[in-house]
Amino acid sequence: MATKLCDIGTNRGESFAEIAEWTVERNILRSPEGMITLRRNLVNSGLELIEEEAITENVVRAIGEEEATKMKRIKQLVPKKFQKLFKEFAGVKGSQIHASLSNGELVYHRFVLRKP
Repeated sequence: MATKLCDIGTNRGESFAEIAEWTVERNILRSPEGMITLRRNLVNSGLELIEEEAITENVVRAIGEEEATKMKRIKQLVPKKFQKLFKEFAGVKGSQIHASLSNGELVYHRFVLRKP
């Protein structure tokens, strides 16, 4: 059975054979422990790890910079009864995801992988 990329960090579900001709770049959100497991899986996948970067601080900063735009769009486009749920999904300030990124419960990394 071919290992699927969705097993190691994407949602598209391609097998490694299906991406043989490309370089793959993914931004991935995990707990710190989950990121250790993911990195180990990536290293053992047969793909060459070209780059890895911890981007959590950048993501938290971007959340702050995009706050006004996101809130305006949510208020304009999302029905009031769904706004609280959508704010969580969008990761605005005050959301659980924002808090978890800010306090280190979740980390965001960028990986660039290539078939050798």
